[in-house]
Amino acid sequence: MYKTVNQITIDHKEIAIKQHSRQIGYLTRDIAHTKNNITNAKMERHAAFKHNTQMARVHHGNTSWDWLRVAGGSRELAEQFKITADEALKRSRRVRDSLDHSILAYQEQYDRYMSDLTKQNMLLNQAYISDKPSTNYTTKDWEHELRTCDSYVQGSIKLKHRYQGGGFLDECYFDFYKVTMRFNPMSARSSNNEYIDIDPIYIPSITADFIIDKRYGGRHMTDTVLRASPGFAKHRYTGFRSRKVLHPHMTDATSPCLGDFQGPISEALDNFDIPTAVVVLSMFLQQFDPSDEAGRSYRNFPKAENMFNEEEHAA
Repeated sequence: MYKTVNQITIDHKEIAIKQHSRQIGYLTRDIAHTKNNITNAKMERHAAFKHNTQMARVHHGNTSWDWLRVAGGSRELAEQFKITADEALKRSRRVRDSLDHSILAYQEQYDRYMSDLTKQNMLLNQAYISDKPSTNYTTKDWEHELRTCDSYVQGSIKLKHRYQGGGFLDECYFDFYKVTMRFNPMSARSSNNEYIDIDPIYIPSITADFIIDKRYGGRHMTDTVLRASPGFAKHRYTGFRSRKVLHPHMTDATSPCLGDFQGPISEALDNFDIPTAVVVLSMFLQQFDPSDEAGRSYRNFPKAENMFNEEEHAA
């Protein structure tokens, strides 16, 4: 359950401390696990080395007469014994070499974890002594910043805080938010210069949800959900794997494949820079790549000019 609020206050210092403390816990666990792997691999390697040494001593110490004597005088059987011993010795060496490789890989992993742990401890200390103030975010400020974004429906942005429970016993999931906004119908053009002559296609009005889950320090989770705005549900077209979608670059009814736009949107949401996330998402919606497996479904979308002309006549 979500409750709409007009503003929130983000305590950057508290979040940073939570992030780095949690990350230190993960790294400490991973370091202990890796150390155990190194110890076990070294013990196995030592046992393999002893076994290999014993086999090599026996193998190289045996003469042709020794193999013949073991085989009861049969030259054919003696040769088979010798071949079997050769193969066993080679297998033993491969096991030893594999363990050497594993130990090296574990050691490199251990060194990376230790380097990351040092960095996280430094960042945690910086967070504790930081005097960075809390920041207030309001939908009014976001609206002001988005006033020049033509694709955004002015006044549609809403900030919601997740709750669980009922009545006065509601339990708030601090640091779990949903930001919702709407986009006007728009034209989408080819982003691939090899297909620049393709006519722009029609993208219906879309409602977007930004899910921001900051409950787990060091593992922030963000998600973008696209839905049809009221009155535009019928404007779904056959897309990736014959699914009905609102935009060619969607993998199902609500999930966009953001591609190169994913990084900037995630970074903006992580910093609660909602206006930037809205602008970047609008840029995503206004393009498609005809050479992409999902993007080639643009052919199933109507031409933007035709749709806008129909809407104008209908009005």
